[in-house]
Amino acid sequence: MGNGSTRRRLHRQVRTARALFDEGALEEAEALLRSLMSDCDDAFGGDHRESIGIRNLLGSVLYQQGKLGASATLHGEAMARAARVLGSDDPATLGYAHNYGAALAVQGRTSDAVSVLDDTLQRRIRRLGDAHEDTLTTANTLGATLFTAGARSDGLTLLRQAHASAQRLPPSHPLREDIARNLAIAQRNAGSW
Repeated sequence: MGNGSTRRRLHRQVRTARALFDEGALEEAEALLRSLMSDCDDAFGGDHRESIGIRNLLGSVLYQQGKLGASATLHGEAMARAARVLGSDDPATLGYAHNYGAALAVQGRTSDAVSVLDDTLQRRIRRLGDAHEDTLTTANTLGATLFTAGARSDGLTLLRQAHASAQRLPPSHPLREDIARNLAIAQRNAGSW
């Protein structure tokens, strides 16, 4: 099979894996992505954009299945490879870094999570601005992580800033609602209603 045919076949399979993930067919998505990861590495190399993206998507599938250690490992690999190939400030690298930090936070690896998420937030602010949805997503995750970890003041400050910036989004936007929910929970738990 020629390189063009291989590429088309792999792209079709990646689309299928994404559709399975979106439908919640996580075990099927995991099996297909594990196979694709090996196939893409063989066809294009482990540092190809497609190979990196597959690692990130597989990390997300594993995250949804509660396989948090494996999820964090794959998101960390995707982030490191993307940083090497695309640069640390590339939007794709920053997306992988956010996913890695979130996976670390859910695992309870708070110090590592805060380090990754804070670095990602600063890079997203510089690259995308403080009101960009991706920046707000990381600010929300970092704020909630800080608050939960006991850095309540820092977490509240970040959530309040994200909430203020999120007011530019439509009222029913899911991210705006999520930030408002996290801020309300943090304020209630901090006794600062």
